[in-house]
Amino acid sequence: MLMSEKADAEESEARSHIYLAKEWDNVLDTIRSTVPGFENFLLPPSCSTLLQNLPDSGWVIVINVHEDRSDALALRAGLDKPIHIELPGFSPGKADKLRENLTKHLVESKLRMREAIVDEDDERGCKPVGSSKGTGIRDVLAYLWKEMMKPILDALGLSRSPPELPRIWWCATGPLAFLPLHAAGLYEKMNSHTIFDYTISSNTPTVTFLTNRVKNTHRAPEDASGLLLVSQPSTPGLSRIPGTTKEVRAIQTQLATSGVRQFMVLEGAAATVEDGLKQMENYSCVHLACHAIQAKAEPLQSGFYFQDGTLSLSTIIKKDLKHADLAFLSACQTSVGEEKLSEEAVHLAGGMLAAGYRGVVATMWPIRDQQVPQVAEDFYEYLLAEGGTGINGSRASYALHHAIQKWRT
Repeated sequence: MLMSEKADAEESEARSHIYLAKEWDNVLDTIRSTVPGFENFLLPPSCSTLLQNLPDSGWVIVINVHEDRSDALALRAGLDKPIHIELPGFSPGKADKLRENLTKHLVESKLRMREAIVDEDDERGCKPVGSSKGTGIRDVLAYLWKEMMKPILDALGLSRSPPELPRIWWCATGPLAFLPLHAAGLYEKMNSHTIFDYTISSNTPTVTFLTNRVKNTHRAPEDASGLLLVSQPSTPGLSRIPGTTKEVRAIQTQLATSGVRQFMVLEGAAATVEDGLKQMENYSCVHLACHAIQAKAEPLQSGFYFQDGTLSLSTIIKKDLKHADLAFLSACQTSVGEEKLSEEAVHLAGGMLAAGYRGVVATMWPIRDQQVPQVAEDFYEYLLAEGGTGINGSRASYALHHAIQKWRT
């Protein structure tokens, strides 16, 4: 092709792009000016709109790290504007370094998936952060506490061990999405200060997710307010996790004791992909005690290992889970996303939120098969304490906080 012909082709392509861009803007202007209720179509919500539709209690903290500066914005229903909090001791480079240190510790300890550990000193086990073998994690959590979490808590005037712990939804951006903000603290025997003493933490992929949940409050009807339990102690081709059987049995006991009538257990060979997906439509809550896979190249192919295959996120999202309330993902690293897509909620927990679940219990940490049954039992004991024949997932964050605190002590 001659240079003149190439130049003409590029100019024609540029004119086409300009024409299409103008046409797009004209279509948007027409929609916003003529269609009732679409005045803000495809526009980001204003700050005042976000503040008006936040949960009634608690804070939403958006944290941003940049090469120039790092800051947090604290949002709360009833405020006129966000509270700005500077974080001078933090940077993207430090966040990346903390993530690398954390990943290195997990790899060296062989903490990659839920496994059954027999020897308490086996390197595959989850070591307490206060132990010598948990030093790598302890250092990460201490830095997060000193340079990020404590300055935010101080700016909001939140004190240690108040009569009633306030609620915080953390919205982490960029490399922060891979760091355990919810566990930050100084884990020292004589001088322990952790975020658990100040607040009940949750994570949200975006502020808009929370506002949409507030605007679309709904409760599952009584015949759908129940729990589907899936247990896979011996999935073909994968390591055994016999603790899932004990875990599900303990939850069944809690359900029966609390008077919850609507629940179903799919275990072993009965837990097929087809039956599991079908029953998820019939129950507002689901508890998946199994192996999981995070497909980094194709996030929607991430999923949960059932008896005869993988129940993928893409398959779950296609279903009309209109009564979805709570998903408890009792598998390892279900809230860890893809490093190359740090701004996207492409992990299993984010996928379950996209599928319609209003709340998801997930983990950034590998979990030991022996520990999970007790955490799950304590979680459901708290969640079901109010009684009733159904399950209300709105207090799941409090139930998880209760269960983790019991495990720590």
